[in-house]
Amino acid sequence: MVVVVVVVAEVPVPVVSVVSAVVVVVVVVVVVSAKVVVSPATVVSVVSVVVSSGVVVVAFSVVVSFAVVAVVTVEPFASVVVTAALEREVT
Repeated sequence: MVVVVVVVAEVPVPVVSVVSAVVVVVVVVVVVSAKVVVSPATVVSVVSVVVSSGVVVVAFSVVVSFAVVAVVTVEPFASVVVTAALEREVT
């Protein structure tokens, strides 16, 4: 399991937002490429952003994490459906 913890102290909020967005994208790519279905709690712990004055960034990360769970949970099943449809077209 990949666990990424970003610790930011006394950094402007826009910088923190960019860093958290990059971390979320990296986690999405890693999890989707691994075809792993993860629970919301796992994703929230993976995208843990600790900020001295950035509660909004933490909330943003949690919201994006739940969106990631939806994408990661649906994606493997969607690929199976697409593969089955393609096989039906070929035959």
